[in-house]
Order: sequence, then C-alpha cells, then structure tokens
Amino acid sequence: MDWIVNTLQYILENKEVQTDYRRRGLHQSTKFSWERTAQETLRLYRKHSVSTKNYFTN
Repeated sequence: MDWIVNTLQYILENKEVQTDYRRRGLHQSTKFSWERTAQETLRLYRKHSVSTKNYFTN
C-alpha cells in the first residue's frame, strides 16, 4: 500500500505531472459519450433480459 501513498504524494507535489495527467484525461474523455453509454447499456439490458427469460422458461 505504500506505493499508492507514494505515487499520490508524488502527483500532488508535482504540478508538471498533474498537468500531464489532466491533459491525458481530457483526451481520453473524448473517446466516450453519454449517447454511446446509453446505447450500450440498453443493448446489454436487452441481451441479458432475453437470456434471463429463456433461463426461467426452460
């Protein structure tokens, strides 16, 4: 667990690292959208809803 504390401390004390992580995080966030999340969630609900119905009817 010390490595987690040390890593977080390093990030908190290093503005350059914070800026880099912030930049990378914002770039990564462009790969996602609420619309796509909703579509994928609905697809999974439908998929598992069908498999659950088949499980209980057999």
